[in-house]
Amino acid sequence: MARNTFLSLAALTSLSVAASLLPSSPAQACSPMRGPVGWSVAEPRFIANGLPTDAPIPLGLTFDAKGPGGAASRGTLQVHVTDDLGTAIDGSVEATAGDRVYFFRPAAPLAASTHYQVSTTIDGGTIANGAPTRSFGFETTAGPMTPLAVPANLAANASLAWESFSNDIVCCDGATPNDVDTCGAVRTGHCFSTAGEPRVRFMMSWSPFPVAEQEFLSVSVVDISGERDAYIFGDERTSIGVEFKNQAAQYCAVLAVTNTARSTPETVRSAPICVTHGTLPPLASYEPDFSEDLRKCNTAPAGYEDAWARATGSGPGTQGTNTTGASAHDQHASSDSGGCSLATRGSLGEIGGVAALVALVASATCRRRRRAD
Repeated sequence: MARNTFLSLAALTSLSVAASLLPSSPAQACSPMRGPVGWSVAEPRFIANGLPTDAPIPLGLTFDAKGPGGAASRGTLQVHVTDDLGTAIDGSVEATAGDRVYFFRPAAPLAASTHYQVSTTIDGGTIANGAPTRSFGFETTAGPMTPLAVPANLAANASLAWESFSNDIVCCDGATPNDVDTCGAVRTGHCFSTAGEPRVRFMMSWSPFPVAEQEFLSVSVVDISGERDAYIFGDERTSIGVEFKNQAAQYCAVLAVTNTARSTPETVRSAPICVTHGTLPPLASYEPDFSEDLRKCNTAPAGYEDAWARATGSGPGTQGTNTTGASAHDQHASSDSGGCSLATRGSLGEIGGVAALVALVASATCRRRRRAD
């Protein structure tokens, strides 16, 4: 029998969540960037291109407890789903991503190529942003999700990169290492780290997944070389990678794809993909290029006058050395060693066990990183 869903969120922790809309993620090192306590109500994602008939319905609701006692401010959540005839759709509310992301799973598949209306009401809960009551509509696609498969045109390549550490911070335009926050950002000026180690960056790429369901797919790369110093970064829609600390004749990984929208998530893996070191220079001879960071400076950082002039086209010069750059080992910039790093590639990954906070501040995007087993 059709019914409206009314969920007491005080008992939500006992809810059995068999599926996840988004991959779960650990607590982030950049906790100061999290939103305020309470509900965030936004336009639901993932449904602009149509929702597969057997997929859960994203509600556009997230809740941030932000510490002990925060969960008490959830209040209750009511969800009402109807078709164009006004018939209520039976189903249940589920939460995932650390009990923060909410969606509605219909008890039976929805009708194909049909319009549905959803209303959500937060009663007695703390609202961080958005309206406590709102409605939205969406269309279903012509059928269910396609069978999960390894993406087409899977390819890989290797390049050299520089892994920055939190010490030897160089700043310009009035900024100092003490101004760098736990996410690597500064309010005024620019800072970047010149300390680090070279890496071999192994990147996989592929053709886009089907538009209607790509948002339900989670990808990860599995290092099969056995090198414990390699760690995963990134989680983009058409590329992902792993970085290796040690040089080898070849680098191999497997791409794993998981459909998180199914009631029992399923995963497929590719065959091992390998790339040789080939014509890449030796890892030990890699010299970092800080020109991109230097171009963010309006004035030359101390010790990098020639390099800044060359990077900005202000005149000829040779690469300077940092003789006055302050170390941030004991500064605020390195006070959080939880693995929040900032990189120009803007990709998401996770490091659990890398002691140094990577203080690349080329963007304000935090990426989780984790060490591969």
